[in-house]
Amino acid sequence: MMDSELTETKRAPLSFEKNGYEKSLLLGLCKLRKEKQLCDACMVVGAHEYPVHRAVLASASPYFLQLFEKKEKESFVLKDVDDHHTFEYLLDYAYTGRYGKPSLITGTCNVFFLSLYM
Repeated sequence: MMDSELTETKRAPLSFEKNGYEKSLLLGLCKLRKEKQLCDACMVVGAHEYPVHRAVLASASPYFLQLFEKKEKESFVLKDVDDHHTFEYLLDYAYTGRYGKPSLITGTCNVFFLSLYM
């Protein structure tokens, strides 16, 4: 048989999807953050420092994407945020997709909360 006579065998593409993979991935990243592992930036709110993963926050919020694109540093002081507790809830939302304390959203932190939805 000559090369020109060979025909290509068509196969179905290999496909696999694990149910709940996205959730387990987010929970794994959240665990890494809480254990301060593999973090590549630090958000500073008042006297509190929060180690974070840039890719997670940039994926969750255009605000953080823009912040990280503009500055190539490791520490970011968030002067517009006056309540570190609310910021902690916002971080949990970015890492889990769940927000448990909407009544605590006050003041300038609204900007960050809304940016997670935009």
